Amino acid sequence: MSALSHGSPPLGRARPRRLAIKLRALVGSGDKIGLVVLPLLVFVAKTGAGPIRWITRPGLHDLLEFFEHLAGANTWLLPAIYVAACIAGAAPLRGRLFRHDQNWETWRIQFLLIWLFFPVGLTVLLSFARPVFLARYMIFCLPALLILVSTGLVRIRPAWLLVLALTCVSLLALEGVGFVYGHDFDNERDASVAAAGFVLDHSQAGDAIIFHIAETRIPYEFVRSLRAGRNTASPDFTAQLGPEILFPDHGPGLDYRDFTGKPAPDFVHTAVHSHPRVWVMLMNNGPAGNPDPTTVMLTKILTQSFPKMLSWQFAKVEVRLYSQ
Repeated sequence: MSALSHGSPPLGRARPRRLAIKLRALVGSGDKIGLVVLPLLVFVAKTGAGPIRWITRPGLHDLLEFFEHLAGANTWLLPAIYVAACIAGAAPLRGRLFRHDQNWETWRIQFLLIWLFFPVGLTVLLSFARPVFLARYMIFCLPALLILVSTGLVRIRPAWLLVLALTCVSLLALEGVGFVYGHDFDNERDASVAAAGFVLDHSQAGDAIIFHIAETRIPYEFVRSLRAGRNTASPDFTAQLGPEILFPDHGPGLDYRDFTGKPAPDFVHTAVHSHPRVWVMLMNNGPAGNPDPTTVMLTKILTQSFPKMLSWQFAKVEVRLYSQ
């Protein structure tokens, strides 16, 4: 009766009120989450999926492999030790882990868990609409994992057992080091450098070139700069710089604008008429038989202007030569 006389809510209504406060706090944080995700949404809306269309929608196996590699391993044993260490680090919290607790120890574990799992979960969720999940993009989650693992390992007693555990972790991590230097984590290496060298070796005066995406132009500029440095004394120096770049091109060298956008049909149709031959470098342009819209557009326009087309396939790169 004293609680009611002071205006306190009945016990039955106190719990729904606390739940409502938590829900309002969660909804209120939505604007902050939206602000963080906004750059990704703007990128997809402005540039389309062309530059990242090669990323596939992740499955359960991809997620398991991601956490396996994030642990620095190529087998299940080291990740299993990391999971056990993370559980040991969070175990003292018991039932407080998922509560709205202002306690410092609870908050810091909650923060690390959100840091580790929320970006991965959000990116996987977005990938149902547009695949954007790639393991190396999530490397910033690694510190959270390591801190959580360390929190669990330091609880091991006695000291000799901690030394044994650290030794086992270090030895198992050596396998991961060898794997990293011998393999790519989530992507086969492309042959863009070899493709760029092929174009430069077989180009002629008056040729032009169109890059499907700016990512393809970067290795081309690298190879061209090396060749220009070796041949500056040659009388054919200018000719050896390769075909004229039609797209992307915003002046000498690479410009920040060369990393966004895609060629417009009207531009391509107009720009190619003054050249007898046009090279096209396509990179990560979709699986065979299902090219992306930019590739479809380039194929349609260039085949109308040039009756002949030769094609050479490199790893993840296709080189085409259109001519009269």
